[in-house]
Amino acid sequence: MLSRRPARQRNGGHHDAAPRCKAQASGSKVPSSPPLPVETRGRNADLPALVAEILSRQAQELGVDCSGLAPAAMAVLRRHRFPGNVRELENVLRTALVACEGARIDASHLPIQQSASKSAFTLPQGGIDLDALERDIIKQAMQRAQGNRTRAATLLGLTRDQVRYRLSKIAESAEE
Repeated sequence: MLSRRPARQRNGGHHDAAPRCKAQASGSKVPSSPPLPVETRGRNADLPALVAEILSRQAQELGVDCSGLAPAAMAVLRRHRFPGNVRELENVLRTALVACEGARIDASHLPIQQSASKSAFTLPQGGIDLDALERDIIKQAMQRAQGNRTRAATLLGLTRDQVRYRLSKIAESAEE
């Protein structure tokens, strides 16, 4: 259907986006989904089947061989509320698939804060060279991702462009 309105107006301000639903276009609040299964809701039994389905699909998309989750990893998933609902669970599992080096995802592969008191890094008494640390982390991620910037970005919780920028920064400092 042809319209006299520009694409930006038809698509809610975005040139390439599909038209938004009437509730969004009118400024109404769109109801959000509740968090994923938590032990108090009694829906924890759904989680293993959901995880298996998501892992199977994502492993096929990424071309990764994964036999499933270790019991400790499933325990971490059961304790997490997933305020982002299924999308957050999918992102957590995709990151774990990329980080997993074996056939099974362990709790250490999950990008979920497992304990508020446990820090991922302890600052040495003498301090650190932050640029050198960043350089080492980027290089390790690129090696683990076999040179694939998108997979390295997923490992680091960055975008592909952020990894590209940091790599160019590393290359510039090496030339100096």
